[in-house]
Amino acid sequence: MKPDTATTGRPRLAAIDKRLMRAFEDFVVESPVRSFGVQALVTRAGTTRDAFYRRYASIGHFFVEVALNRYSLNPTQDTGSLAGDLLVIQREQVQMYTDPVAKGLLLLILDASADQPVTANAFASRFLKPRRDATVTVLDRAVSRGEIVAVSDIEYTLDHISGSFLLRASMPGTQPIDEAFAQKTVLSVLKDLGVDDPYADLDAAVSLLGNE
Repeated sequence: MKPDTATTGRPRLAAIDKRLMRAFEDFVVESPVRSFGVQALVTRAGTTRDAFYRRYASIGHFFVEVALNRYSLNPTQDTGSLAGDLLVIQREQVQMYTDPVAKGLLLLILDASADQPVTANAFASRFLKPRRDATVTVLDRAVSRGEIVAVSDIEYTLDHISGSFLLRASMPGTQPIDEAFAQKTVLSVLKDLGVDDPYADLDAAVSLLGNE
């Protein structure tokens, strides 16, 4: 993980940082979390508010660091086909959003982002953007292979790939995030990008990567 400006000179995951993150993860897994205070966190981690604020500018900053520490910034793999590459991305999203920590963490980040523009900007630039940039590389490879033409609206396509996962993860009453959903989203994106035979391409990708 990259060093943070608030922790210059400190190892990113020193013992106190590890205890703070472990305490947070335990809190989130044990019970639904809608609000979260620094005092409860440092008490459980066996440290102090001063130690927390030497490392993190705010609780929102801490949430972003948890995401950066726990989830991949480049969830991609060159499988030789667009369908395979997309399936790798979507399966990683299944793993991320079904992780026991993810739901509580996502809601807390969204809540902190609404009140703290710095948190919103950090989450967008340090977590979301690298993941989206990695997906752009996947799409560029597909263009180079001749599988698709250059994508005319890249931001829409990136939203198409990730937006439905975010919706299901953050909204109540939605259907499960699972392998079937991952494959459906891949098929939808392939169709939208004008792949010649999206069904055959998806079948080939599943055969290559295995049906989880």
